[in-house]
Amino acid sequence: MRRSVTVLVSLLVAASLVAIRPSAVATAGVVAVQPDFNGDGYADLAVGAQYENNSRGVVHVLYGSPTGPQGAGSIVFGQDTAGVPGVAGPGEFFGALLAFGDVNGDGYDDLAVSAPNDKVGTQLRAGSVTLFRGSATGLLLNGQMFTDDFGNAGDDRAIRDDSFGLGLAMGDYDGDGDDDIAVGVPFDDGAIRFDPSGVGKVKILRPDGGTFSEANVQRLRRSTIPILIRGANIAIGYGFTVATLRGTAAADGLAVGVPGYGVLPRQPGAVVVYLGRSSSPAFRHLIRGGFGSDGFAGLSLAAGDINNDGEGDILIGAPDNDQGRGGVEVALLGPNRDLVRTPWLFTQENSGFTTLNNAGDRFGTAMVVVDAGADSYIYVGARGKDLAHRLNSGGVFVLVAHGAARPVAARTTPIQAPNPAANGGFGFQITALDATQDGGADVVISNDDTVNGHLFAGSVYWYDSPDGTPRYSGSVRINQDTPGVPDRAEELDGFGSTLAFL
Repeated sequence: MRRSVTVLVSLLVAASLVAIRPSAVATAGVVAVQPDFNGDGYADLAVGAQYENNSRGVVHVLYGSPTGPQGAGSIVFGQDTAGVPGVAGPGEFFGALLAFGDVNGDGYDDLAVSAPNDKVGTQLRAGSVTLFRGSATGLLLNGQMFTDDFGNAGDDRAIRDDSFGLGLAMGDYDGDGDDDIAVGVPFDDGAIRFDPSGVGKVKILRPDGGTFSEANVQRLRRSTIPILIRGANIAIGYGFTVATLRGTAAADGLAVGVPGYGVLPRQPGAVVVYLGRSSSPAFRHLIRGGFGSDGFAGLSLAAGDINNDGEGDILIGAPDNDQGRGGVEVALLGPNRDLVRTPWLFTQENSGFTTLNNAGDRFGTAMVVVDAGADSYIYVGARGKDLAHRLNSGGVFVLVAHGAARPVAARTTPIQAPNPAANGGFGFQITALDATQDGGADVVISNDDTVNGHLFAGSVYWYDSPDGTPRYSGSVRINQDTPGVPDRAEELDGFGSTLAFL
């Protein structure tokens, strides 16, 4: 289950369903919101290697320091690590998604880790999410596991092929001061019946002082889209991606990607926006994909304050659009999560970049927003981009936003891996954090590169930026052979196949 942007076709009870595997998902890159699991003020870097050990998967945590993320003192864990709940199994992809937040207000961020193909009882690929608490000594590995059986109601239970945790985010959606966990279950109902309104849900796990109760679980389904708005469209893959919308409201908002939104067999995709509130998130509006009938908008999703008005805006990725050339839709939101204007549509061709816009580039694979004061920078990964005469070496494009004006290219050419290699997919994951506590958001970019002769072992590249402005070179490479990292690089590990976001 590589989190690439591949369209798969499956059948659900005699109905054709486009089951789109998700791309990298980022939900914030603003330096003020960053993971700090040990409370020392330095942002920490959580890195998934979901393909390690026959795709059983592990997670690495590298703690921040005055000189950046450190191998020394870092930890690695999987479901076969003492204290970690669950049983490690091949193909379960522990670490496929990572999200952070503080569920009890103790000042230490906690880490949610999904294994969307986890076996639950006898149910294959039902999926799980495990929460690990932060502390003064770092993450505590005696985590708490959740499956769709937690807070079940009727047929709301862990069943085969649900992929509980294929979407994952954390935020305070009820405004009580404790961060909640939003879990996307995009194939819910798909294994047992085909619902004419669509397939999928988002389950919100709400803590009370850090304690989770089954009675305090909320559900958002595709039926929350009013029928007058939905019309003849169905919402296949509802919850495929989720993102937290922060701003001036007491409660965070939530964006839910539905890349299979539309009328079969054509799906432009969509994103559903919800207002946070104490009872349950309320439907606000639906943003239809703007790239045409096969855009699959919402395959990737990100949020951040693009126009510096204090409100979280949405980046909607459509990396499979136009034979995989890709595109990004930018939706500016106001205080009530209302649309400020018609969303902008960005491709390589209309954004001021000089590179050719080729099929398979997958512009919009991953996205992140960096707030650098007066300006904001939008980083857009194109994992299939051919650069330096290397097939699928990948690149990261940067747009700069000056207030409410349409963003423009910050530089006409993309960031490349220091040593571009074929099929590296540079930019298939991107995050931003202030690991050195210097007040500037640094950017971390994943690359599926070769490490000491091991193909696709994977590395991440850390670009230190004291002022938050983009850096195009001078990165620090980190992988499983970095001194102090408690592991070793092996073929197909995929270190960096996911990074932690809100």
